[in-house]
Amino acid sequence: MRCDPCSGTGRFMRQKPLSSPSAGLPVPGKDILAGTWKGTQGGTYEFINRGGYYELNEYGLLGRSGTGVATLLGNRVELQVTNVLLGRYSFQLEYQENTLRGSMKVLGIPVPMVLTRSEEQE
Repeated sequence: MRCDPCSGTGRFMRQKPLSSPSAGLPVPGKDILAGTWKGTQGGTYEFINRGGYYELNEYGLLGRSGTGVATLLGNRVELQVTNVLLGRYSFQLEYQENTLRGSMKVLGIPVPMVLTRSEEQE
């Protein structure tokens, strides 16, 4: 069995080298975070721009499963989430070319988190 997040290497979140120092960084004047993102785990994440922060709604099979706040700092997104199953947790994701990547700890174990922009917004 091959692990998709680590591609069988045993290391989470392999970093691909950027093609140039500015590749994958936000474009000034464009809101790269607002909208709907899909997680590889099947969830959907909605980011709503509220000025200096983003309101976050997390949706799963049974509807809304979490809420939170996200802050965009350059190409890094800091999230504080309250989820009905996991409780409160914080983690960071990095923006690279319409993908948010990072990991969060569940019971002390790092779990890869990859979000891609929903197709209807591209």
